[in-house]
Amino acid sequence: MEMNRMLLPTVCILIATYNGKEFLHEQIESCLRQKGVDVQIFVRDDGSTDGTQDILYAYAEAGLLKWYQGTHIGVQKGYLELLNKCPQCDFYAFCDQDDIWDDDKLYSAVCFLKKADVDSPAIYYSSQRLVDENGRYISTHNIADNRSNFANIVFSNIAGCTTVFNEKLKELINQCTPEYIMMHDSWAYKVCICMGGQSFVDTQPHISYRQHGKNTVGLRKGLSNYVKRIKRYLFVFNVKKQCQNILQNYRCIPEYADFLREICQYDYSLKNRFRLCCDKRIDFKSKSLNLLFKIKVLIGKM
Repeated sequence: MEMNRMLLPTVCILIATYNGKEFLHEQIESCLRQKGVDVQIFVRDDGSTDGTQDILYAYAEAGLLKWYQGTHIGVQKGYLELLNKCPQCDFYAFCDQDDIWDDDKLYSAVCFLKKADVDSPAIYYSSQRLVDENGRYISTHNIADNRSNFANIVFSNIAGCTTVFNEKLKELINQCTPEYIMMHDSWAYKVCICMGGQSFVDTQPHISYRQHGKNTVGLRKGLSNYVKRIKRYLFVFNVKKQCQNILQNYRCIPEYADFLREICQYDYSLKNRFRLCCDKRIDFKSKSLNLLFKIKVLIGKM
């Protein structure tokens, strides 16, 4: 049995916790049930005060995970720090503190990622089932698999809680500490693509993504949540600054370096703004998101 386990691909599951006591146990249990892979769970706690650390202590005492407490820096920087401190494995998976993974979640990802060259960065993500606080099914959030890499560099549709990637991409991410990132998952995707890597989109869900009042991002229904997402796209996400950070820290392949510079220079003139608005490579396969992007460019909020 031990010999068979040693032959399995290793996956380091990275969890950034913060006051997640309510759902953390169920998430960790679903991580431990993963089939076809050898998992190592590595947790960074952001200074929880609700009993989250008691749960982590218990699992650590049982030898089922390793964890440490860091200073309060937030979820984005927390995951980047985890990547710098985590044990070496074949693959790495971002994990939220409140979801429920299917038993084949990581194995499905590994099957896709094994198609990539081991010397090239590669990243995987999938659709998700949305569930309520009690784990009851709400709907399925289907990830579009026909969006261009250029569109995803602007607004990626990557779902962080489904993201798995290889050792080469981890090495690239760890090469720098960016001044600004939108989210850790979109940063990982953009580094992968701009450095000539591959992305794999699985349209089948392998995770129940829990929707509740404390979600950092979330996909909750309703007008108020829809308005919040619009405001985030228009006024919170700084696409230009993100692109500047990639150009400053990486020698991107030419076609993506040129595209990043196009975004960084969009506000130099009205002509540049219209050129970016009309760039046919940027199609989000969504009329509303296409319109939102054009508004963001024209009002100078990229």
